[in-house]
Amino acid sequence: MLFSLYDKLKIKILEPPQRFEEFLKEELSFSSDDYSKDIDDIDVLIQFKDDMEISSSSVIHKAPVAYDEKGVFWFDPNHKIARIDFDNFDSGLTKLNVSSQFNTHFLYILVLYLISFKSIRDGGVFCHASAVKYNDKTIIFPAWRHVGKTNLMLELLKDGAELISDDGMILYRNGELVTFSKRLHLLYFNFSSNPELLEKVDKHTLRLIEFVEKAREGLYDLSEDTIEEVQKLIRVRLPNTTVTKKEFKPEIHKCDLVIHLNKNLGQDNNFHNLQTINVNELAIKTTESSLFELSHFIEAYRVSSLVDSKISSTLDNAEETINEISREAFSSASDCLELSFTNFLDSSKAKELIDDYINET
Repeated sequence: MLFSLYDKLKIKILEPPQRFEEFLKEELSFSSDDYSKDIDDIDVLIQFKDDMEISSSSVIHKAPVAYDEKGVFWFDPNHKIARIDFDNFDSGLTKLNVSSQFNTHFLYILVLYLISFKSIRDGGVFCHASAVKYNDKTIIFPAWRHVGKTNLMLELLKDGAELISDDGMILYRNGELVTFSKRLHLLYFNFSSNPELLEKVDKHTLRLIEFVEKAREGLYDLSEDTIEEVQKLIRVRLPNTTVTKKEFKPEIHKCDLVIHLNKNLGQDNNFHNLQTINVNELAIKTTESSLFELSHFIEAYRVSSLVDSKISSTLDNAEETINEISREAFSSASDCLELSFTNFLDSSKAKELIDDYINET
């Protein structure tokens, strides 16, 4: 099984257990199974092994990162592990050994980490953003977690926009971007704003959503904190075809416009403003967001450096490099804007501001 990011990056997965193969094929774009090129042409090799779990001698650094006499590893809620070797990370083959009982979604996250940092070699960085083709412009919406980028994307799709990415991409120095995920990542408020998506949700999730709605109406004597905890359990991944209505094919796009979503907290829920943002300031914000999303990988490398003396200039200089590449990529766009709002993003209001900007320019 091979993941190939337009021949810029190749990840080979050897004989994955069926549940991993099915999950990753749903999440990522893979080539055929009969990949016969030499191992030297591979950037990452993932292998599965039995009986990999936390031992009594293991030291938990900071969940989910730990280490033992064999090196650093990540562990899932059931204490099954995935072990990485940072030798030759910058230019050679990186091996990831994974327990056959490891959490499938966690493995997807580890693959995302590897895609993100291995792409730096070719001048690409992970950008936590959604993206659409709208009015002949490729627009990306970088943002922190849970500020409304998916809701805004869905709002634009209703008006004829073409989906490019829901939750992330690799952005290159020249402004090109490539996507890798084949599914949408939806939370409770996405369904509240887009109830038509409920038709695609499993019965268990539907019951959770109904419970939260009734709790918010006061039907149950629950605190706001308790309702919030139940609400966090509502996480659904649906195929991109749910909203595209046709086969989704990842392509290489050139970024025309960057709109950063900036959430402020305050009393005025109706405040929305779209204005130009300095490219350097934008690069700093997106770099911090990306590093936050990738933090467990950086943490594992730091532990490996301390206990195994493993050195990688790519990872040592990650913040500076991500900032530099992001700045160059954003500079190639026609404009960089920031959509600031207070408390909650009103997707329809945001769309009006974007439409006004496009019509004026």
